[in-house]
Amino acid sequence: MNIFDNCLISDLPIVLKEDSILNRYYKLIPVSTELCGLINNYGIKDTNSFFEKINSKYELEKIVEKTNINIEYFLLLKNMLVFYRFRTIKLNKIDSFNKKYIKILESADIKDTGSLMNKCKIYRERKKFSELTGIDIEDINKMVYISDIMRLPGVKDIRANLYYDAGFHNLKKISEQNPLEMKDKISKYIKDNNIHKSPPFQKELTTQIAWAKIYPEII
Repeated sequence: MNIFDNCLISDLPIVLKEDSILNRYYKLIPVSTELCGLINNYGIKDTNSFFEKINSKYELEKIVEKTNINIEYFLLLKNMLVFYRFRTIKLNKIDSFNKKYIKILESADIKDTGSLMNKCKIYRERKKFSELTGIDIEDINKMVYISDIMRLPGVKDIRANLYYDAGFHNLKKISEQNPLEMKDKISKYIKDNNIHKSPPFQKELTTQIAWAKIYPEII
């Protein structure tokens, strides 16, 4: 069961908008509140449960019959959620992570961002792991936070580090931002530090902030 993007069905209308999903899923927008409300009232409270039910032909037919919603919308919602699902990343594919630290983590059977977040969810766990491995606590903190930020759609290593260095350390912090103000702060950070990177587009930030609002808080 995926804990990293298991969203409440009742929260999905937050992201079912033109500025936070691809146009192939726009058909869901006008029915988002009704659709999610009926799914929730049926007893499916989160996306993990939704996948479990909709993958059963029998259960899907029961849901369609009970809610009286065209099956097309359920399948389109499923496709949308699959497209935006969290995908763990191998630590050795993240260029900003210290290669020596990666080897230490791998020897502790931590080989990807998912297992790193699982192992080091809270500060106490990170502190203990730092003492066991000799990796500086601040370095562990940053790797965990970067992993957290990379849960967001379209955010890879370079972008996650930019957000982190500009002061947006995790999904909770990002979820609280206004897209325009966040873009201005990142642009100022880039200019002040003479960094050769482009700031994200406002629509990128709007999308990422919306998803940050509904993703479960892990770190």
